[in-house]
Formats: sequence, structure tokens, C-alpha cells
Amino acid sequence: MIDEKKLVKEICNTACKVYEFETDELLDAFMLGLNAKQICVMDLIAKQPKVGEWIPVEVVRPAEGEHVQVSYIDYNTGKHRCDDIAYLYNGSWFWQDFDPEYGEPVCVEITAWKPLGEPYMEEQKEDGAS
Repeated sequence: MIDEKKLVKEICNTACKVYEFETDELLDAFMLGLNAKQICVMDLIAKQPKVGEWIPVEVVRPAEGEHVQVSYIDYNTGKHRCDDIAYLYNGSWFWQDFDPEYGEPVCVEITAWKPLGEPYMEEQKEDGAS
């Protein structure tokens, strides 16, 4: 596994390139509205959502119909849970196994979500390897 924080720190220490823009228009074309005149590549990377991190629903919602893992508050216990998959349909959340035409939206407070991971695939051995 890669230690992401260590890698980012190493890149910042050895290869942080700063881009300078002559006009705000060029910068806007590059960053769609950032007001700074200099951008460190690592700053751009650091601002991007990380794979596997939770995204609060008040920050951004997934695309309509996209199945995602959700973090929610259990209505029976009040505990935070993250053991289910749901999707948005017309602005309402539905559990993955429910058809919005026939079922009711979820009755829990969904607080965050993250994209589903990739399925496990056994690595293929190279030809001739023992």
C-alpha cells in the first residue's frame, strides 16, 4: 500500500512546481474561479476528494441513480452506521433494493456517502512465472 500522506510530503519537499499566470482570465480558465495568482500542484492535489473518503451530503450529493455506500443515523439506536447502499431518485434517498415507484424513501438521516469500491480481482500470474 502507498502511504499517501508520506508521498504528498515527499513530493512537496522535492518537486512542488508553482505556475504563474499573467492575467486573472488565464487563471480562471485553468482553475474556474480561483483568485490566487500562483498555484502549487500539490495544493491542487490536496483539495481533491480522496478515494474512499466520506463526502458529507451537504457538500455534494451523488449523481441521480448512482449506488453509493452511505453513512446514516440509525433511527432505532441513534448510532452512526455505514453498512448499506442507497441511491438518489428525484432528490430522495432509496435503499439499493427498493424501487422508487413502489417503495418509500429511506426513513433515516443520511449524513455522508462515498463511491462503491472496485470488486476484488485475483491478480493474473505472468506467463512463465512460477
